[in-house]
Amino acid sequence: MEKHTILQKNKFFCTSYNMYNRMKICCECKIEKTNDYFSKNKNLKDGLNNRCKVCCSNRNKSRYANNIDKIKNQTSIYYQNNKEIISEKNKQKPSYSKIKPEYYIEYRKNNIEKQREYYKQWREKNTNIYRLRIQIWWWLKRKGLEKNLKTEELLGYNFTQFEEKIGTPIPNQQLDHKIPLSWFIDETPVSILFSLENLHYIDENINKTKSNSYCDKVSNEYKQSILKYIKTKYKNKL
Repeated sequence: MEKHTILQKNKFFCTSYNMYNRMKICCECKIEKTNDYFSKNKNLKDGLNNRCKVCCSNRNKSRYANNIDKIKNQTSIYYQNNKEIISEKNKQKPSYSKIKPEYYIEYRKNNIEKQREYYKQWREKNTNIYRLRIQIWWWLKRKGLEKNLKTEELLGYNFTQFEEKIGTPIPNQQLDHKIPLSWFIDETPVSILFSLENLHYIDENINKTKSNSYCDKVSNEYKQSILKYIKTKYKNKL
């Protein structure tokens, strides 16, 4: 009985060894590699992709670079149509920092300059989005509220839609609210305050000197939707 068990174990080891060490030629780079260089694909006879992992990676990178706007738009549309499903999956799936918190803490300690440089480059490439995020953060902090959702979930639109609607500022322009934030009651949702109907770019000098008593024109539809959130003393100024 013991001998039979040993033979079974040896047979299993040999089968596993042969499965991962058999050779296969990649259809793209034409280099013969062992099976562990190929991803699994149950639709093919041998259960492996025809392209090796390296070629698949290069192919995906090239495809993304050549179709970046199309892919971003498709991703954005998918996200908007599946917000609840994605949010629920993210809640169930713990982040890497929660799975291995000690590694995450250690990594941040050892890579402070690297992270600063990364965020600096991100801010330079996404100045408009960064300014919008700062304004939202400032409003929440001032009201003593916590940011429990992602920015796009709070807003009800994504950053692609923001740039399409509001546009890109020319030099010396700043993001401004047509109806000042001070006109709204504290319980006003962020999606109302930072609605695309209430945002525009104006000259920074005008923005600095204008009083909060000044209000730019907004659509009648938006005006009707915000009346219950406007402080009483400002309602007659809309």
